[in-house]
Amino acid sequence: MMAESGYLLNFVTMFLMLITGSGIGFSTFLITCMATGAGVPLAWICWYKSLYHAAQSKGGVFAYLKFFFHFSAHVGYCALAFLAPPIIGEFSAGLFTMVSQFEKGGGKHGFFGFMCLMNTLLWLGCGLLSLYVLQWAFKIFRSGGGVEATQQAGSAALVAAKASMGTFGTSNT
Repeated sequence: MMAESGYLLNFVTMFLMLITGSGIGFSTFLITCMATGAGVPLAWICWYKSLYHAAQSKGGVFAYLKFFFHFSAHVGYCALAFLAPPIIGEFSAGLFTMVSQFEKGGGKHGFFGFMCLMNTLLWLGCGLLSLYVLQWAFKIFRSGGGVEATQQAGSAALVAAKASMGTFGTSNT
């Protein structure tokens, strides 16, 4: 729910900055639209459902690994949305955008600086909460024997790969 609020606030802030001419271009706004439009459904598909299936399967290795992979990408996106560095993060009303708006001064730039501050704090909270959820899920994964199961699955895959390499290239003629 917090990520969805972040996507929405980011979209509203960037839209208002676009229509008032406060420093973003139309292409940047299109990237914001794509991030907002894809972010919520991808979050549902990639990690909400993965965590649900992991909890339902009582420690299924693949379900947890899928969750950890996708949720790590989500945490990275939270960091990118929080910082919004120039060039790669211009689509977000984050820390760098907030500083540039406050530096410009004036009424509308102060308002947008405040909106960026709210968005930055929202993404910071989302990122910190996500790190807590990631830690909690890993604790559940470990207590269910997930680390040992992962190591056993890796060992089995290694044995199967070695067995197939031993028979590779031989012919039974």
